[in-house]
Amino acid sequence: MTANLPENWTINLAPKNGTWQFYIYYYDLEKKRHQKWIDTKLKIRSNKRLAILMEQDILDEWIPILMKKIGTIYEDRIESENIYNFTPAIVQANSRILVAEYLNIWLVENKIRYQVTTYSEYCRVFEKTIVPFFEQMGLYLDELKPKHIQDFYNFQMKKVSGNTVLRFHSYLHKALQDAANDDENYPYFLINPASKTKRPQHQKYISDVYSKEDMAKLFSVIGQDFLFPVILMDSTYGMRRSELMGLKWDAVDFHRKTLTIKQAAVRCKVDEKYITVVKQVLKNKSSFRSFEIIPQIEVVLKAEKERHKVNRKKYGAAYNMNYRDYVFVDDHGNLRDPNYVSDHFRCTLIKNKLKVIRFHDLRHANVKSRQTIFS
Repeated sequence: MTANLPENWTINLAPKNGTWQFYIYYYDLEKKRHQKWIDTKLKIRSNKRLAILMEQDILDEWIPILMKKIGTIYEDRIESENIYNFTPAIVQANSRILVAEYLNIWLVENKIRYQVTTYSEYCRVFEKTIVPFFEQMGLYLDELKPKHIQDFYNFQMKKVSGNTVLRFHSYLHKALQDAANDDENYPYFLINPASKTKRPQHQKYISDVYSKEDMAKLFSVIGQDFLFPVILMDSTYGMRRSELMGLKWDAVDFHRKTLTIKQAAVRCKVDEKYITVVKQVLKNKSSFRSFEIIPQIEVVLKAEKERHKVNRKKYGAAYNMNYRDYVFVDDHGNLRDPNYVSDHFRCTLIKNKLKVIRFHDLRHANVKSRQTIFS
């Protein structure tokens, strides 16, 4: 519904801190004036017209919040069909919870449901993106409607891709679905409001694949760099970065000439620290697969194994024996940081003036690269 300004309230638009912001003057029951600033997040230059168009949405969103704050009932916000919220009689005042508070509690309570790496990603998205947005709105969970979530998606579409917004939707929908299902602890929704929003269509990513000539140039410049065996195996077998970094010698069978993907190493945040986590459970059944060790790969792997042996003898007690079973470790026996591998790869491309692609895109060049290197 359209929100009309209560008597004596005013809304104005002004530049502040580099962006266009609305400020609302409103009065409490004692007729004391207050001011509320709302940031449009639009930069000042060339965006005034767009900011003006946001005025009605600002009013629709903030008048109910400010009315509630001063203890006044805002009748326009009571819809005739209350399908997203239970009636106020069911949600008692002492049981109400803010959306941001609920999301934080949900994260803690659902930690046991996910792998360490998946949960780390949930925490990152909730803490940096989802929770701050709804925290600023100051909404209670029983007030949350599809429009509020749609505003979140629309706002994010200005900053990130449609696929990223779809991921945000997936996370938020799961959290709110528990509020819709759990009548005892959170009796707020009959229908998950996130299910009634409009989301962007999924856009298939088209990777920038290296040609045979590109791969030949790449291998001509990496020389003795630790990237050589990593890139060779990635481009030959189409392995993921996490699978390469998590590869152990017990997955390499030189007798049967097979290499089996069993686990993956992923960089994630755990207990406020970034660490490399090796997960035994892969993403799906198709992730468990085996490859034939072709002669050229066998030579490289055996050379890598010999390098480990030389370094263990060279560095003695300073050598990290915790990862002696892993194929790709540095000279001191430390497990390679997956993010460092990608960063070093990018720097190598820039330094040698090669076409810059993602490390992940090497997976899609496996057939062409084998023709180049092994012909």
